[in-house]
Amino acid sequence: MLVFGIDPGVNNTGFALVEKSGSRFRVHQFGVIKPEKTLKDEEKILCVYNEVSRLCELYAPEEAAVEELFFAKNARSALAVGQVRGGVLLAFARHQIPVFGYSPKEIKMALVGTGTAQKEQVSRMVALLTGVKEKEHLFDAYDAVAAAICHMNKQTTLRYR
Repeated sequence: MLVFGIDPGVNNTGFALVEKSGSRFRVHQFGVIKPEKTLKDEEKILCVYNEVSRLCELYAPEEAAVEELFFAKNARSALAVGQVRGGVLLAFARHQIPVFGYSPKEIKMALVGTGTAQKEQVSRMVALLTGVKEKEHLFDAYDAVAAAICHMNKQTTLRYR
C-alpha cells in the first residue's frame, strides 16, 4: 500500500510517499513544499495544492494520512494552517484518494511510544524504520513520513480485528 503523508503548514508543508511491504517501510519520496514567503496566503495554498496534485498524479497513492490541527496558541496561524490543510484535502478529493486524519500526539505515540516525543525523536525513529538519512530535510518532512507510517500501522491493526 502506498500512502501519502502530509504535515500541513503555511510556509513548510511536509510530504511523504511511503509504501509498506510486509513489515518494511519504503520511502519513495519525501520533503517539504515551501511556497515563496512573499506570496499571499491564497497563493501559498494554491502552491501547496498544485504540488500535492502533481505528486498524486505521479505516484497514484492509495490513501492519505494528514496531520490534524491539534492546538495553536495563535488563532491567526491556526486559521492559516487550517486553510492550507483544506487545500491539501481538496487535492486528495479531486484525485479520489481517501483521507485519514491523525493528531500530532497520536502520530508520535504510534512511532515513538509517547505522545510527547520531541521532533528529533520522531525523525530518529523514521530513519530507523525506513532507512532514510536523518537531518536530510526539515522536521516537517519526517513528520509526514511518521503520519503515513502511523496510518499504515493503524490500518494493519484494524484489519486483524
